[in-house]
Amino acid sequence: MGNRAGKAPYKERGMMKKYIPEKKKIVGVLVLALFAFVLAQSLFFIPQFGDLDVGRDVSSYYIDNSLEKTGSANIVNSIVWDFRSYDTLGEETVLFAATIGIVLLVRRRKI
Repeated sequence: MGNRAGKAPYKERGMMKKYIPEKKKIVGVLVLALFAFVLAQSLFFIPQFGDLDVGRDVSSYYIDNSLEKTGSANIVNSIVWDFRSYDTLGEETVLFAATIGIVLLVRRRKI
């Protein structure tokens, strides 16, 4: 009955075409457009290759204020644990999650 190559229609083969509502399509396109816009705008703020003045303000702030703001005489520790503590926490969380994932993949027992 009009089937190509003798194949049954989608419903008879157990394969339904996925229906994506118009609202979800519109939201998806808007999110993609917003992401592309932000990406394009951020390209204007990337420093030129070889620009040495990128981190001087931040590094001089760390050097000048590390002892009085953190109370630590070790500048490296004060930067890692006080000024950039949330970044360090995020890195440790990623390492922990990767370790758990590897353990779950390598382990032979079923959960």
